Amino acid sequence: MREAFRILASVMTRPGQIPPMIPAAAALAAGIVVSWYFMLPVRFTAAAAAVCAVTAAVAVDRSRAAGVAALAAVLFLGMTASGMRPVVDVPDTARAVCDVEITGHVAFRDGWLRTSGELRARRSADGVWHGCRGRVVIAADSASGIRHGDRVVCRTRIVPFDGSSEGYGGLMRRRGYAGRLFIAGRDVLSRQRCAEHRLIASLHERAVRRMAQLPLEGRSLAVATALGTGDRSLLDRELRGEYSRAGMAHVLALSGLHVGIVLLLVDALLFWMPLLPAGHRLRCLAAVALLWCYVAVTGMSPSAVRAAMMFSALQLSRLFSARYSGANALAAAAFVCMCHDPELLRDPGFQLSYAAVAGILAWGVPLCRLLHVPYDGRRHDLRGRVRNAACAALNMLTETVAVGLTASLAAAPLVSHLFGAVPVAGPLTSPAAVAAAAVVVLLSAVWLVVPFDAPAPLFGRVAEFAADVLNVLSERVSGLAWAAFDVRLNGWQTVAAYAVMAAATAMFAGRRGDKGREWSLNEKKS
Repeated sequence: MREAFRILASVMTRPGQIPPMIPAAAALAAGIVVSWYFMLPVRFTAAAAAVCAVTAAVAVDRSRAAGVAALAAVLFLGMTASGMRPVVDVPDTARAVCDVEITGHVAFRDGWLRTSGELRARRSADGVWHGCRGRVVIAADSASGIRHGDRVVCRTRIVPFDGSSEGYGGLMRRRGYAGRLFIAGRDVLSRQRCAEHRLIASLHERAVRRMAQLPLEGRSLAVATALGTGDRSLLDRELRGEYSRAGMAHVLALSGLHVGIVLLLVDALLFWMPLLPAGHRLRCLAAVALLWCYVAVTGMSPSAVRAAMMFSALQLSRLFSARYSGANALAAAAFVCMCHDPELLRDPGFQLSYAAVAGILAWGVPLCRLLHVPYDGRRHDLRGRVRNAACAALNMLTETVAVGLTASLAAAPLVSHLFGAVPVAGPLTSPAAVAAAAVVVLLSAVWLVVPFDAPAPLFGRVAEFAADVLNVLSERVSGLAWAAFDVRLNGWQTVAAYAVMAAATAMFAGRRGDKGREWSLNEKKS
C-alpha cells in the first residue's frame, strides 16, 4: 500500500508533466455539460464508457491511444452520471403535489422562512409520481416548520424564473435555480428528515445552538455564527451586500481558509502524539478524522468538502512520505464531487471556490515564492532574531495580499457574470480580514468542543471584537466609490476570459519548465 501510494504520488508530481487528474476532471465536466444540451440514453453512455475503458486497458502499451480512450471513458462517465440524475425545468405554474428536499439553511426574514431546496418529484393529476430535479428558491410560513435536511411533500405552486438575462430572474437562473415556490403549513402533507442528511443536520443544529450560547447579539452574532458553523441564515441582505462589495464575501463562506485554520489548531493539539509508537501516523490519521468531523458539523458545504479533501491528501502525503501536488489534489476533489453530484457544476459556490483555488495554485504560489524575503540563518544574536522576525512578518503580509489578489483575479469573470460587479478592494483588506476571521474561527472551534460554559464571557468578548472589526471594515470599504466596478460579462465572454487565463498560465508554466530543464542540464554539465 505504501509503495503504491509513493509511485502514484511520484507520477502525479513528475516535473514537466500535467497532473493526470486535471484532464480527467476536465473530461468529466465536459461530459456533464454535453449532457445538458444533448441527452443520450444512460445505457448507451454507460456502454460507451465501458468500451472506452476496456480499450484504454488493452492499449496500455501505446500511451497516446490509451490516454485518448481513458479521457473518452471519463467523458461518457460524466454523461452517464448526469443522465442518472435527470434535470428538468419547472413545468408550469399550476398547483401540484411536489416532493422537495430542503438543502439550504433556513433563515427568518421579512416574516417568512426563506431557504433553497431541490425538487425531487412531482405528482401528476392521475396520481403518478414523476421523478424530476431542479433547484428552487423557497418561501414558507412559520406553520410549515421546515428545517435544513427535511424532505417535504406538499401542495404548492411553482413559479419558473423568466429566461431573460437581466433582473432577478436572470440572476437566479445564472446561479442554477429554475424557479421558486411557496410552502404553507396547511398544505404540508408529510415532513421527515432525509436519512442521508439526518446525522449531519443534527450535528449542525447543535453547533448553531452552541454558538447562540455566547454573549453575542446582532451583527456580531451573525458573523460569528457564519464563521464558526457555516450557518449564514442570520446575515441580513444589507450585511451580505456590504461584504460582497468590499470583496470580503469569501470570509463568510466556509472554505479553505476556515478548514486550514482548524487543521493548524488540530495539529497543535496533537503535538504529543509523535512521542508514541507509530505516533506520526496516528497523528496524521487523527487530524484527517477530526477535520472531517468539523466539516460535518458545519454542514458539508461544497467549498468545505473541497478543502477537506485537499488537506486530507496533504496529511496522507505526510503519512506516506510522498510528494504533494496541490493542482492534482484540487482536480481530484472536483472529480469526486462531480461524480457524486453532477449538478454541483451549476452551483455558483462550487464554481467560485474551485476557480479561486486554481488561481492561487497557478499564480499565487509562484508570486509568493518570488516575493519571499529569505531569512539569515547564520546569525543567532538579538539583531539577527529581530531581522528574521521582521522578515517573517513581511512574508506573511505579502503572501496574504498575493493570495487574495490571485484568488480575486481568478474569480473575477465568474463574479462579474453572476453578480454584475467586480470588487477590487478585496486584496487590500485581506490581511486584516483574514486575521480577524482566524480569531473568530479558532474561538468557535474551541467553544464547540469545550464541555463547560465557564469561558463563555471571555470567548464572547474576543469574538465580538473580531467580528466588529470585520463589520466595520466591510462597512467602511463598501462605502468607497472605487470599491467595486459594475460590469457584467455574458456566458461566452466569461468562457473567453478563462480561455485567455488558461493559455497565459500554460505559456508561463512552459517557460518556467524550460528554464528548470536548462538549469538542471547546466548543473549536470558542471
